Amino acid sequence: MLLVATAAYAVYHGIETIARVTELLMPIGIGVLLLVGLIVLPEVNFSNYLPVLDEGIGPVLNGATRLLAFLGEGVIILMLIPYCDQPQKVVGALSWSIGLLGIFFLIGVLAIGMFGPVETAALTFPALNMVRRIIIGDFLQHLDAIIMTIWIGGIYIKTAVAYYICCLGYAQLFNLQSYQVLIWPVGIITAVISISFLYDLTGMINYLAAVWPAQAITFEFIIPLLLLIVAAARGVKGKKAEGNKE
Repeated sequence: MLLVATAAYAVYHGIETIARVTELLMPIGIGVLLLVGLIVLPEVNFSNYLPVLDEGIGPVLNGATRLLAFLGEGVIILMLIPYCDQPQKVVGALSWSIGLLGIFFLIGVLAIGMFGPVETAALTFPALNMVRRIIIGDFLQHLDAIIMTIWIGGIYIKTAVAYYICCLGYAQLFNLQSYQVLIWPVGIITAVISISFLYDLTGMINYLAAVWPAQAITFEFIIPLLLLIVAAARGVKGKKAEGNKE
C-alpha cells in the first residue's frame, strides 16, 4: 500500500517526474550490477555450465519463454510514443534497453557458476545469495542491502510506469478529460488485488512459473498484433498527443 501511495504521487505529476527519477536511479543500479559482476567473476567455476545442452534445446526454450514474458513488458512503453517529441527514436531506444537488460541478466547467471546448478535451483533468490558472499576486507561488506535498495527502487519505477499507463489507457478508453481522476481508484484496486491474489512467496513463484508466461505473451504480443492488424485494415494512423493529460 505504501508503494502504491508513493507511486500515485509520481503518477499525479506525470511521466516526466517518473522519467527524472529513473535518470537518477538507473546509473547507480547499472554501476552496482557491473561492480558485483566483476567482483564475483574470479569465484565462478565455468565448468558448472557444462555440458552445454545436455538435455537438448527444450529446457532452454522453456526458460527463454519465462524471460520473454518479463522482457516483453517493455511493450507498455509504446503507449507513450504519442507523447514523445521524437517518437521515431522510441523503438530503437526500447530495443537497446531490452538488449542491455538481457546482458545484465547474465550477471545473475553467474550464481550457477558459483554455487552449481543443483544448489542454485534450490535457492529462492540466487543472485541475492551470490551478493551476500562478497566480502572484501573490512570496508566492502553487506552489499545485499545495497542491492535490495536498488531492487526496490526498480520495482518502484516499474510500478509507477505501469500505474501511469494504466490510468492513461482507461482515460482514453472512457474519453475522460484527465487521467488523474483514476489514480486513486486504480491504486486501491491494485493494492487489494496484490494482497489477496498473491498472498505469499510460494504462490507468487508458482504463478510466475506456470501462469504468467502464457498470460504475458497474450497481452504483450498477441493482443497488440491484433490491434495493429485491425488498425491497418481500418486505415487508422497514429497522431501525436498534445499535453500530458489528453
